[in-house]
Amino acid sequence: MILWILQRLSGVGLVVLLGIHFLLLHYLRPGQAPTSAEVFDRLQVFPLVIIDGALLAFALVHGLQGLYTIITDFDLSPRNRRFVAAICTFGGIGLFTWGIRILTAFFRLAA
Repeated sequence: MILWILQRLSGVGLVVLLGIHFLLLHYLRPGQAPTSAEVFDRLQVFPLVIIDGALLAFALVHGLQGLYTIITDFDLSPRNRRFVAAICTFGGIGLFTWGIRILTAFFRLAA
């Protein structure tokens, strides 16, 4: 039951954060693609980095939970379910850590 709720909450979080992301990146300057300098400047603003980090977290939770659900629909043994859960959990933590390191690298470059 908790996984079902987590899937729905992460989906709602994705919709909200994607709306903010699209508004900031695509609708405030319609018809103009952001340059790399503009992206660099945007990643100097801490609240925008928080939004991007939260978007990364919600996307990983939602995607890996969906992957876990699909894989475990194949009637796995409890041991294999735990193995799949561990792979998804530790893989998600690794990907989140990697993504946050990339996002925060822009602060070190600017300093």
